[in-house]
Amino acid sequence: MFHKLYRLWLKGLSLFSMLLFPLLYEQAAETRKHVLHLPMPQGAMQANLEGQYPACQLLALGEWTVLGLGAETQQQGLTAQVAQYLNQHTQQAMHWQALGCNGIDLHKMQHWLSPQVEPIKPDFLLISLGINDSMQGTSCTQWHDGLHSFIAEVRPYVRQGIFFTAVPPLQYLHGAPQPLRSVLGLRAAAFNEELQQLLQTQKNCWYIPFPSQSFQAQHLDAAGCHFSAEGYAWWGAHVAQFVLRQQTLALKVQPTKQPLIPHQKTAFSSE
Repeated sequence: MFHKLYRLWLKGLSLFSMLLFPLLYEQAAETRKHVLHLPMPQGAMQANLEGQYPACQLLALGEWTVLGLGAETQQQGLTAQVAQYLNQHTQQAMHWQALGCNGIDLHKMQHWLSPQVEPIKPDFLLISLGINDSMQGTSCTQWHDGLHSFIAEVRPYVRQGIFFTAVPPLQYLHGAPQPLRSVLGLRAAAFNEELQQLLQTQKNCWYIPFPSQSFQAQHLDAAGCHFSAEGYAWWGAHVAQFVLRQQTLALKVQPTKQPLIPHQKTAFSSE
């Protein structure tokens, strides 16, 4: 009951903020102009990490977060950091690949990136999306329905599980002006509530909360609009720890099945 009321409250605030639409539109246009012109990190958007076990394939789809914008190299970006953490804590070989576009939203991802999942057939699919949808006119209903359709389309081609990162709390992006920043934070929270509600009914799909309690200023770049290399390492470790926990739970439920990431001596003591 509480979550239902909370979702309604967030939707109401989000709708109320539309009264500020002319101002918000101007501020969003200026912010996007800066965000979209940030250069891509150097390096390939995929790599192989050596290990002792059969290779696991991690595919990440989404917006600038999976591309590592704000960091100098792809190896410092979110996707690479998740793969490196998994590789180090399981000793399993990893192949990671990031497919995304700066400025992409859910609708564009369905048309441009969803078809890439079938030929790759990843073991794990990581989705990081919602920042651009928060800045645009995507409604909570469109967000919910679009995600439901996306999951139905790609799930047959994902061997183990689909992991959705929470939309980051956009009120932390101090590079965006007020009141835009606060409104974006409300929209991100509303999207996260819709995402959690949807994934409760979807098999082998998980929502990864954002670790707001340990967020620090150095986790953003100098402009305050993207994550820094330090921020990606921090966020990537949190995402990877969540993935590892799900593998541990899978062992308890299905002890006769060998998971792709074997259960080892991971203690998650860093959380």
